[in-house]
Amino acid sequence: MTVRLSKTQMEVVNLMREGWELGVGCAFGDYRSWLQKGGIGKGGPTKHISGATTHALWKKKVIIISKDEFPTRIYKLVTHDPPD
Repeated sequence: MTVRLSKTQMEVVNLMREGWELGVGCAFGDYRSWLQKGGIGKGGPTKHISGATTHALWKKKVIIISKDEFPTRIYKLVTHDPPD
């Protein structure tokens, strides 16, 4: 199954392949998505991404939740073809 990604979605996927981790802060109803080089909370540089981009990648089954501990949810890339 081929998934079509926007330019922004593809940029996020490429950064994740290079070792950036995708996190969503979900405290008090305020959802913020960001990428952090080397892993969330590891002190590397960060890049803000829109929640819509995160949601689209999740809905297209490109990413899955790897760790869900309040207040941060961390995503990883799906490494195989997800089931239909």
